[in-house]
Amino acid sequence: MSDDKIREGFDRAMKISKSDFGIVEGVRGLYEGISPLEDVGSTASIAKALDAPVILILNSRSLVKSAAAIVIGFKTLDPTIKVKGIILNLVKNRKHYLKAKEAVETLADTPVIGGIPRDINIKVEERHLGLVPAVERESILQSIEKWGIMMAENVDLDALISIMKDANKLPEGREPLWYEGNQKRVKIGVAMDEVF
Repeated sequence: MSDDKIREGFDRAMKISKSDFGIVEGVRGLYEGISPLEDVGSTASIAKALDAPVILILNSRSLVKSAAAIVIGFKTLDPTIKVKGIILNLVKNRKHYLKAKEAVETLADTPVIGGIPRDINIKVEERHLGLVPAVERESILQSIEKWGIMMAENVDLDALISIMKDANKLPEGREPLWYEGNQKRVKIGVAMDEVF
């Protein structure tokens, strides 16, 4: 998709949902995409197209000062990406969180807005092609409730909202996502077996 189509899709979703904020969930690493060198298909390309701030969720298992080195690497690889905050994931305990937070904020000059503790109760099941679909999880609503409580207790949601409020307006330039023209009816198959 072109940047203009990305903006059109985001803008359309915001209008349909009548939302004040839109959160784009990244896929894999921030810079992972089609090319090993370019941004095509990466979360970074979406962030650039939308001029959106980025919150990195960093696996901080067994990391303190190295967490700062990783953040510095993400920020310097492409300085046009606006890394505005860090959420440390898989922190061992409060002491670990505070040490890693100090390292990142001091050495990488980036605010840490939360730390998610290691907790088997919030682990998301995985299998051959990825996550277990919600339709197969009897306890999905309970899991969502647990995740919400975990975020509320361990992430500074006011800081997150502040970062979103400080974001620039969506850049100009839109391109239609779909073109009307072919009036032929088509059949669309939807895979619904256990793999999907």
